[in-house]
Amino acid sequence: NNGGMVLFDTDAAFQASCLNRAIWVKPVTDLVDDVPRLAGPVRRFLQTCGVAADASRARALAEALGRLGLDRVCPLGRMADVAPTWHHDGRFTLLELLRWTDLEPDASAGRWEFAHPDLGLYGSASQHVSADEEASHSAGRGELRHDR
Repeated sequence: NNGGMVLFDTDAAFQASCLNRAIWVKPVTDLVDDVPRLAGPVRRFLQTCGVAADASRARALAEALGRLGLDRVCPLGRMADVAPTWHHDGRFTLLELLRWTDLEPDASAGRWEFAHPDLGLYGSASQHVSADEEASHSAGRGELRHDR
């Protein structure tokens, strides 16, 4: 059955639908301010929000709904049409199918710092190190230590 149900109520407060292809249509004065405020009490039940708005308002709404915990904001009619790269429940589920191998460069090839609680800051050349200190370290004359 391709049937569905559209319900309208003048009360803007969110309420649960009977699910299975049913949607409530509610009036709001300001999409970006009202929808997140009204969705707040039921945010733990929400994952995706379908929106019909221009790009700037959709982005502002997505940022506000993201702060509530929603994972996805998409155009109306596309809620069931997800890309393989979709972050289901806020996670990139394809990563579970991958195993990563990290290749780290030789310690002298990169810039690093290590803060020791008693001895201060140790590290290779960084923006806080003078050219003479960097040259000394690069020449292999010992470990570089500097304080901020």
